[in-house]
Amino acid sequence: MHNPGMFDWNDLRHFLAVAREGSTLAAAKTLGVNQSTVHRRLVELERRLGCVLVERHPTGYRLTEFGKDLLPHARRVEDEANALQRRVMAFDQKMRGSIRLTCSTTVAHRLMTTQFLDAFHARFPEVKVELLMTERLLDISKGEADVAIRGGGPKEPNLVGKKIADVPWGIYASRRYIERHGRPKRPEDADAHSVIEFIGEIANLKAADWLRSKAPLATVAGPEQQHSQRANGGEGRRRSSSTTSAASEPRQ
Repeated sequence: MHNPGMFDWNDLRHFLAVAREGSTLAAAKTLGVNQSTVHRRLVELERRLGCVLVERHPTGYRLTEFGKDLLPHARRVEDEANALQRRVMAFDQKMRGSIRLTCSTTVAHRLMTTQFLDAFHARFPEVKVELLMTERLLDISKGEADVAIRGGGPKEPNLVGKKIADVPWGIYASRRYIERHGRPKRPEDADAHSVIEFIGEIANLKAADWLRSKAPLATVAGPEQQHSQRANGGEGRRRSSSTTSAASEPRQ
């Protein structure tokens, strides 16, 4: 009977990366190491545990039954290790180093045109703020960013959120569009108009959900929006090839 020895946390990180990505090559890109390092770490973890965790298939790696059983436990170890790292950083009395702040491009541009960053740098001169401008929701718990400015509260139970502002939304149209199609008099009149939907990385933003709730039967303008409609299950919405339409965007 094999007596499992102590294993290195870094080996467990490589196992989790292979489990998520499905291959050692993709896991290596995620971790920022070479493929041979991932393979070596995985073999070492299996040696220490005395069990095979993954099997090689033509389409990539698949977890063995033992690997599947170990996976949720490994994820909890990862969560606790990340929480410990954040806790240690929080107790650092002198703020220094870099903070990776993720937010949408719109929010980032507004931050750069205000005095907020200047005031922060004046208070913490040894802290460098790195803006990660993307519409994709980076995973803070996995270390993709340190702080996020987003609409709504955090969904992850191990993250803490604080409300900093109200961001009202509205439906807007060009003057030319109003001249051609008229101005909606009531909120429900939006269903009789054309709208430009949020697609791609921004399709699941809170503002996108808000627009769909306010104009569920509105005509979707443009072929890209038609594709987005089908992908998001927008049954009942009409389609149009017109590119002149009402648009929804955040207003701060």
